[in-house]
Amino acid sequence: MTRFSWWHRARMSGAARALTCLAVAGLLVATLAPPAPADYVGTGTHPWAVVLCNFTNQRLDPAPASYFNTMYGNGGSGSGQFNFVDFWHDVSFDQLSVAGTTVIDGSHADANGWYTVPETRDTWGYSRDRYGKIVDCENAALPDVNFHNYYGVVAIFPEAAGNLTAGISAADTAVTVTNSSGATSNVTTTNYWPAAPFMMNIQSETVNVTAAHDNGDGTETFTITRAANGTTATAHPAVDGSGNAVGAGVPGDFGEVTGGSHVGTPPGLSNVTLSDTNTYQLAQVVLPNEANLTGAGHETGHGFGYNHSRKLSFSTVDYKDATDIMSAYDGTYETGSLGTSFGGAVLGSVVDDKGPGLDAIDLDLQGWIPSGRHFAFNNASPPNQSTITLHALSDPNARLGSSDYLEARVPASVTIQNADPTGAAPTSPPTCSGTGFGCTTSQYYTLEYRQKTGWDSGFPASAVVVHLFGADNRSYWVDQLPDGHNGLLYAGDEYVDAANKTYVAVNSISGSSAQVTMGSAQITPTLAWAGATSGDFNDQVTLAADLSVGGAPVPNESVDLSAGTQSCSGTSDAAGHVSCTITLTQDPAVVSASASFAGDSAYAAAGSSPASFTINQEDTKVTFNGASAGDYHDAATVSATLTDPADGTPIAGKAIGFTIGTSATDTCSASTGADGVAACTVTPTQVPAPYTMHAAFAGDTDYAASADASTTFTITKEETTTTYTGPTVILQGASGVTLTAGLFEDTTATAGDPPTDPIAGRTVTLGLGAQTCTATTASTGTASCTLTFSGALGPEPLSATFAGDAYYLPSQDTSKTAIVFAFPSRGAFALGDQTVAAGRAPVTWWGDNWYALNQLSGGVANPAFKGFIGTISLPTSTPPASCGGSWTTLPGNSPPPTSGVPTYMGVIVPSTVAKSGNVFSGNSTHIVVVATDPGYGPNPQSHGTGTIVATFC
Repeated sequence: MTRFSWWHRARMSGAARALTCLAVAGLLVATLAPPAPADYVGTGTHPWAVVLCNFTNQRLDPAPASYFNTMYGNGGSGSGQFNFVDFWHDVSFDQLSVAGTTVIDGSHADANGWYTVPETRDTWGYSRDRYGKIVDCENAALPDVNFHNYYGVVAIFPEAAGNLTAGISAADTAVTVTNSSGATSNVTTTNYWPAAPFMMNIQSETVNVTAAHDNGDGTETFTITRAANGTTATAHPAVDGSGNAVGAGVPGDFGEVTGGSHVGTPPGLSNVTLSDTNTYQLAQVVLPNEANLTGAGHETGHGFGYNHSRKLSFSTVDYKDATDIMSAYDGTYETGSLGTSFGGAVLGSVVDDKGPGLDAIDLDLQGWIPSGRHFAFNNASPPNQSTITLHALSDPNARLGSSDYLEARVPASVTIQNADPTGAAPTSPPTCSGTGFGCTTSQYYTLEYRQKTGWDSGFPASAVVVHLFGADNRSYWVDQLPDGHNGLLYAGDEYVDAANKTYVAVNSISGSSAQVTMGSAQITPTLAWAGATSGDFNDQVTLAADLSVGGAPVPNESVDLSAGTQSCSGTSDAAGHVSCTITLTQDPAVVSASASFAGDSAYAAAGSSPASFTINQEDTKVTFNGASAGDYHDAATVSATLTDPADGTPIAGKAIGFTIGTSATDTCSASTGADGVAACTVTPTQVPAPYTMHAAFAGDTDYAASADASTTFTITKEETTTTYTGPTVILQGASGVTLTAGLFEDTTATAGDPPTDPIAGRTVTLGLGAQTCTATTASTGTASCTLTFSGALGPEPLSATFAGDAYYLPSQDTSKTAIVFAFPSRGAFALGDQTVAAGRAPVTWWGDNWYALNQLSGGVANPAFKGFIGTISLPTSTPPASCGGSWTTLPGNSPPPTSGVPTYMGVIVPSTVAKSGNVFSGNSTHIVVVATDPGYGPNPQSHGTGTIVATFC
């Protein structure tokens, strides 16, 4: 807006403008009630004449009349242009029309429709007051128009403005200015500076332009003389302290003028006598060519009787009400996006701005709100409250097809400081006495809804707006909203003036409607329980309530909700619904649920009626996930998981019982861990077969029992190990051999260790060669039986076999081989103990040099001993009862040994051989088995040899 700062200065401080505002204020302050519509234009058709006025030294016309006819005239009405005609049609709800507004383009105008006033730009800008300027334009067009056909005149003059390209000192005599349109072509064809010489302003200094040079790049360099019109030459920067470009321009004007008050003349009209000597009643407005619809609506609004609106926080000066066209341009909510833009290369983008509309007080002053669409709130005692629906003022058809209110009024007597000689912000409390100070008293608050659409598209958001209507007939925007948004009330916002019994809350905003509640004291809302009425222990539940008033929601409020001893808080949403969640940790029972609202500055506290809330036992589910099979008599690990079936959350610290089938002994139990898993071991004792495995949780105070989680559990037969443990060197025949074996559970391969668990009472078959016997295992798992072996001498297979039964798998041991031997038919042969210990092979057990081939630990044998023992007591069973003993024999081969020997023969191992007289004697340290070689004979020269293959004892 820097570019138009001089417009603002003119419209805010011009003498004619001041007279106008004071005259209007003088008319309105006489009564506390809104003036009758007759004091304002009210309804009907009031066209304007738009006159384009140029000067004798102006270089060119800014735009042709056709442009302004589209902006102001009937060319825009109904064609989607959203022009001047549309603005007043829409904001008045089709009760005021400016149809017929015409851009005067008669034969006395130039080719572009511009009239030339008989004066230079300087004379017009520096010498003429606003009234005189407009009259000059009217006189220039007088031959082509009958002003009696129009309500008012908009006099448009060419704007000549630009920005300094660089700063100048106080002594510089030249200045370069950019083209105001920003184009880079020649200034002479894209701008409309007057022809030199002329005067212009640079900030507060007036200079004389004596020559102009077009630079051909969108800039023009002016030769200047300084300090004209009594001003002082000073330095001027290119950019001011706020970062705005410094402008230069020929003084212009922006505003309206009445020329005084006349009996019977509505505010905004002047009795104008023109050069044809006729007197016309005309509203008179002067605008630069770049004025947009915001400016046109504002200034013609004065012509229709409106004064400036203000905002409460700056009530001592005009403007600053961002919500009302009668405060343009000072912070108003203008928009550049409404309909088709007016503008182009010549006029620039500022003409695109439009709106806002009028506030409700302005509409009241014209009588444009139907009587049934006002809501008068009674805030007298006793306390009262009402919830209503407001319809958007931005809806041009708002007075039709809807019964919603367009305005609500709340009586209020607020002292408003409305005059200050310095123009400073109002004091608190207001200063109402002293030179230049004054105050007014409000009559009531107004509430209105402004939807972000149409002429109100510049609003940051759809909102409820609060104004005060003063006894000075001014509208004051209540922008001081501690619980609002910079002077706007959104859904959930509040405004409270307790001193004036005014409590306002916005309940909802949607489309073209807003719900608002007013109270003469704190508003009493309704709080109703809307949450769950039951829930399971340890489950999340949603507690909820609905906060409302008069059927409307109460949003953005904190509400506490509780069930039993647990509580949580939430904030109500746009529908007034509030919710929060808790996890139930109370024991199952029936408790009370309720909601409470602590209230705030606008709302009183509220609570819901208690609701019955049932806390149920938490449902549980057991899922079996352990072993599905196990060997009889072996420990098997079974496990299951306990969860909440609704969400799978594990449940810890609860006992799960496991049972195989119906057995009272095949059971175990364990507590669940943090993961909900319980595991224990059970040892099956039932006959191997498929059974039902039961896993169950019995329930407790907080948790319901789970259904039996059954699955098939197969008991398989236990593996066994049968091991032959009897003798492996066996004497043939005689008294027989005792075979033994052990039967144990499991196997070495699967258990990893030798089996140690004996199996009792099972039949085991033991075998030697082709002969077998059977035995029953004792408690130690050992089985023994005896047989007399009649098979061949030498290696014979040994076996121990368990055939299995209903509980155990079969097993056998065939890994061992027996050495079966016999003694000679009479007597026995011998080997020296040291010879046997040395492991010599072959060994000589008979021969004439026996003494030399056999070493004895007891000394050297007598050469007469040939190795045969004639008299000895030999073992007769396996295992042997004893391992030989002392023996005697005669020397040499007397008596002669047996004629033949067994192929596997038991041989005595003495440590001493002694001779006493004619008798040899000795001992038997042990008996070995020798596989005999061929060649033996009873003659000592027929040596008996062989290989030791086993030790018997």
